[in-house]
Amino acid sequence: MNYQTPLNDAEAAYKKALILLRRKEFEVALSYLDDACHAEPERMLYRAWRAYTAYLCGRCTEGAVLRLVHTYTLMESKDTPQLMLLLGHIRRRTGRMEKARYWYERAAELDTSDPYIQRALREVGTPTAPSSPVMVQPPHAVTGLWKTVRSWFRA
Repeated sequence: MNYQTPLNDAEAAYKKALILLRRKEFEVALSYLDDACHAEPERMLYRAWRAYTAYLCGRCTEGAVLRLVHTYTLMESKDTPQLMLLLGHIRRRTGRMEKARYWYERAAELDTSDPYIQRALREVGTPTAPSSPVMVQPPHAVTGLWKTVRSWFRA
């Protein structure tokens, strides 16, 4: 790892890390994100992706990453849409598609031109409408009990 990355190379290290993440090379991506974080420690987006990559490597829990990314998202930085996209990725990875869709839609509201956000929305699909309620017949035991209760009132 090169901890002496110049400030203008932080963005290059971040982009390289995202490419490595898509290739599922998590440990190497983590080292590039370390470089980006050391070069620009105030950049919340780099720190959030570093935490997510550490989660993918098994070095921290999902809850810790969610708390951290939620905190960064609430700080209203210029990277807020990308942080919301990251929250969607975390939720999608754990199988919570409705919550993932929610975060992807929030990110799309803030940045309608980002192709990654649009692709993520397409991948989770549109919410399905709930099916019409089905009338369920009561079991025979309930029907028999009901007949008994009705007979008491008739007497």
